[in-house]
Amino acid sequence: MEGNGLTAGETLLIVGAVIVLVVGGSVWAGAFLSALVSGQHLDATFSMALDAAVTLPSTASDPALAWPAEVRGVLPGTVVYWMATAIAALVIVTAIAMAVRLFRHRVGTVERRPLGVDARARFASRRDLAPLLIRKAEPGRFIVGRFGRRLVATEVPHHGRGRRGRPRPSRGGHPGRG
Repeated sequence: MEGNGLTAGETLLIVGAVIVLVVGGSVWAGAFLSALVSGQHLDATFSMALDAAVTLPSTASDPALAWPAEVRGVLPGTVVYWMATAIAALVIVTAIAMAVRLFRHRVGTVERRPLGVDARARFASRRDLAPLLIRKAEPGRFIVGRFGRRLVATEVPHHGRGRRGRPRPSRGGHPGRG
């Protein structure tokens, strides 16, 4: 799995901020929409909405009680308030989901297929490494690592002869040769 470069603490902070914005935004937009539907104008700040969001669970049957006294008279009844808040929450969550879907693939490696080949970085498989795997050191090949019990070495040189004087077979596909 590809990491996004964030630590667990940073991810937790971002998720917490998104939750606060979704909840506060839903409460604020829901109250604004409910007042608008009832023909009123709500003059409340986002800070008031955050305070109301904390109190709303205990005053769910009369949501206006969660708001400061100066805006309570503007808010409509329970049904209109909660319907407007549900609509606002749905719009906000949908917008966030669409933004995540739209920008998700633009961070990190983008799926590219030049010439029909997946160009994203990944770990090599045994099949990918087959031309590079050898059992023991060979002249003209530089050992760069180990894969299981096999050694990973550089490609076979294009010119020259093998150990028994026979020409070495061309492995083809070397990126430096045309």
